[in-house]
Amino acid sequence: MKSTGKSNHLYALGFIATSSFSIYLVLPLALGGMVEYLDFTDKQIGYLALISSIGLALGSLWVPLRKGKLSFYTIAKWSLASLLIIDMISIFSTDFYSLSLLRFFAGFFGGIIYAAVLSTLSSLKMPERGFTIYVLVYSCTSAIYLFVTPYILNIGQMPALFIFMALNAGAGLLLSPNIKALSEGNQQLPQIQLSFLLKNKLIWFSLLAYLFLQMGCGAIWAYLERIGDFHGFSNQFMGITFGVSEFAAILASILVLKIGDSKGILIPIVLGILLLAISSFVVNFIPYPLFFLIAVFILAGAWAGTFPFFQKVQASHDPLGKIVSLGAFVNLLGKGLGPATAALFLTSENYNNVIWTSLITFLLSFVFIFPELLSLERKK
Repeated sequence: MKSTGKSNHLYALGFIATSSFSIYLVLPLALGGMVEYLDFTDKQIGYLALISSIGLALGSLWVPLRKGKLSFYTIAKWSLASLLIIDMISIFSTDFYSLSLLRFFAGFFGGIIYAAVLSTLSSLKMPERGFTIYVLVYSCTSAIYLFVTPYILNIGQMPALFIFMALNAGAGLLLSPNIKALSEGNQQLPQIQLSFLLKNKLIWFSLLAYLFLQMGCGAIWAYLERIGDFHGFSNQFMGITFGVSEFAAILASILVLKIGDSKGILIPIVLGILLLAISSFVVNFIPYPLFFLIAVFILAGAWAGTFPFFQKVQASHDPLGKIVSLGAFVNLLGKGLGPATAALFLTSENYNNVIWTSLITFLLSFVFIFPELLSLERKK
């Protein structure tokens, strides 16, 4: 029987996963800082988000395709150590090309640990519990970081933020021995074979749906700070808004833990996609502080409440974690393709095309996941 995992190990695992790509927790503020302090353009920050995500995606893809026998603990330790070093070097980078290269490699090592975490969580008896605890840790950490990031940027601009990211990676490195027990039964992480993927066409539907979901979330998330700035909102208001919004993610995570399987998968995913679309529309087209705050609050909660169920759909195809580890690649690729796609259509007049990018990809996500959801509901 597969282990459900002790809570202390799951929380440690959640923080280590969060440490592996902590800059994404404050991505809107980080990208806004690059525009303000490094003179990057709006299009450049969209492309930088893509470059970072390609690194994350390739790192996550390495886990299921790799050769050799590396334990999860070994992967965690060396990836976090490498990330710490790259964050420290990033302190001295001020131009777009060198910083893009550094963030690519930071993403690569972050992707390795991220995929390893998801593979381990997928092997548990109740994978949605592990995924939800991860989202809970992610949301709590993100809430704190979003509150403090505007002050960090005001004090030391981008170098101070990269120092903070390096300290975060160091904390994950110190915690890495605590997850040994959880990885003991999963020393050899699952590898993907093409024949396995070709057996079930619904696998491709779920992966495409996940890709489009993350593209939509990535596009709106990357440009939220710029949209707020376009509306005339202050950095402090944006920091408070982002920080408060993470409490919605925490509440949504707790709700997922409470309801479990009682509502199935169809209703949570359809409701989540609908709320993501509505809140994305409001942040741009209803430019009032209260509406913006509420919309970002709902946006964060909808993502946190939808993510575990998408992961559960993937895990249903393969309890050993092959599909979830491939889903990590799709997830991270989507987070970069979203901002980059929005950047291609970005105009100097407004950020309307960012929103349309998100809305179209959310619709495509629903189209591709619906056959999968119907199939799973019939099996119940």
